[in-house]
Amino acid sequence: MPVSGQGSEWEVARQSADDRFFLTVQRTLAYWPRRQSKDRSAKMKTLSRALIEVGFIVFLFYSNLLMGEFERSGAGRQKGFIWAVSDIFDANNFEIAIVAALIGYVLVELLRRRLQ
Repeated sequence: MPVSGQGSEWEVARQSADDRFFLTVQRTLAYWPRRQSKDRSAKMKTLSRALIEVGFIVFLFYSNLLMGEFERSGAGRQKGFIWAVSDIFDANNFEIAIVAALIGYVLVELLRRRLQ
């Protein structure tokens, strides 16, 4: 028979298992917000770097198109700057710029990882 104040062996084992479970949950919950904020900041850093790099590649693409409008054979000399800007900003050029920027970003990331 169990001693007064204590339950059976099964109850003691169950209580011990419950205590271990709740202790594990408490430790996990105490650690989780810190880990989540580190993961979130790392993801935001990666995402912001990707957006900056893709945006820079798009900028270079459009600046190259604009320079092409003002070469000797380009129509930008005769029609002016506003016409040249409106000529290069269309849906086809935007699609090409985004696809080229994403391909460029992937290639640069692959090279960056190989060289590390």
